[in-house]
Amino acid sequence: MRVTNNLILNTILKNLNDNVVRLSKLQEQLSTGKRINKPSDDPVGMTEVLNYRSILSATDQYMRNINRANSNLGITDQALNSIGNIIIRAKEIAMAESSGTANQQTRASSAVEVENLFKEAIQTGNTKIGNTYIFAGYKTDTVPFSSGGIYFGDSGTRQIEVGSNATVTMNVVGSEFLTKDLNPDINGDTALSDLNRGDGVNNGSFTIIDREGNSGTVTFADTSTMDINDVINNINGLAGVNVTATINSQGTGILLTDSSSSPIRRLEVQEVGSGQVAKDLGILGYGFGTTLNGDDLDPELSASTPLSLLKGGDGLTLTSIHIENGSLSSDVDLSSATTIGDVINSITSSGTNSSASISFGGTSLDVVSTNSSTTAVVTEVGSGSSAKDLGIQGAHNVLGCLDVLKEALLNNDVNAIQGTLDQLDGALDRVLSVRADVGARVNRLESTFTNFDSFKLNITDLLSKREDADLIDVITQLTSQQDVFRASLSAASQIAGISLLDFLD
Repeated sequence: MRVTNNLILNTILKNLNDNVVRLSKLQEQLSTGKRINKPSDDPVGMTEVLNYRSILSATDQYMRNINRANSNLGITDQALNSIGNIIIRAKEIAMAESSGTANQQTRASSAVEVENLFKEAIQTGNTKIGNTYIFAGYKTDTVPFSSGGIYFGDSGTRQIEVGSNATVTMNVVGSEFLTKDLNPDINGDTALSDLNRGDGVNNGSFTIIDREGNSGTVTFADTSTMDINDVINNINGLAGVNVTATINSQGTGILLTDSSSSPIRRLEVQEVGSGQVAKDLGILGYGFGTTLNGDDLDPELSASTPLSLLKGGDGLTLTSIHIENGSLSSDVDLSSATTIGDVINSITSSGTNSSASISFGGTSLDVVSTNSSTTAVVTEVGSGSSAKDLGIQGAHNVLGCLDVLKEALLNNDVNAIQGTLDQLDGALDRVLSVRADVGARVNRLESTFTNFDSFKLNITDLLSKREDADLIDVITQLTSQQDVFRASLSAASQIAGISLLDFLD
């Protein structure tokens, strides 16, 4: 078989190139410390490496989330501790000023201190981390408490993911303990004037464009006389638009559903001109898929608000409350009440010189004495929880307790001062209960973080075993490959150096 010079040279070059490739690969492994630097190095191994890296990335994110939640809950616990100390101090004042050694002058002085405790509680309730108010629910950019104790946050609980399909609530809502928000849902009869905490809905027009591009405009000339049913009927009455309106399943807002069969665009709601009626109704913007789920319309209480809509639609089942006002007292039966107006009427007609009304912020009920020299104190009857559930002073309304105590001190009303002791006890128990819940969450987070720390070490070890190079072995192979390469070069030079002169005699 004849061996040509071209064949010899091509074979030499191929062998030299193979040696260079092997040498380059070993040098790359030595410089990076990795056995696998690209998929072609080990396709099966690279799949495992990418999987391990994905697991580590997710674990790192979970651990960052845990640290963030821990920070939030730690500051929350400090704030709750401050509120607890405020209540304890208020109890000390109530006990001292209800004794026989106190008089009108000392009680007036103590009222000033209680007023400052009230302000301190509000300041604590407005605690924030960076620009985030921790007690405002979802409304983290809104100051949750006004100087008068009105709550402007909502009941949203912020969840953070701390594992696969595992979340932890990283906040406490201010209306759970500092003041009460009865948080009513909406129904068809909810007046538009009650929406958006009583700010209502502006007059104006908006246009709905369905996913096929059909459009229709709805105009409201006098929203002050309209309710949710009017809004739904007007939207559903649009001709040629494949959109229907209902109340969403959460009972918080309006749901628009698009039934277009040949969609070419997104469902959209636009304002007409400079109006903001769509924004006020929570439906401004684009839909997601076939629906546009409107924002929480956050209605304030009214006399016609059904008790069944309160507490986010969970409703209230009331029994009785006890009212003591000077020498007058009564157990008020609320078991037959179906609306807020029924509750107000029952309290006002209780024969205790007490008057009930919806609080200024439209979130709960206030009960006050119609006698300027006495203070009405509301407590539970037996093991009931109606006062607490209605947000009338009591355990879920620290600010309400402090306000009643201040009023009782100013009125020199010893019976009312003594009556606030039970309220303050309930408020302190509530704060301690919330702190216990926060502590349990912190313990869970710390345990989860420790588990992730160990898990991360194990995954990192598996990744190292699959991806990292054995440097001693690589150095040994590199030295050997260098010797092979040098030998190849030497052999090639000898073979390639042969000419026709070598075959002449």
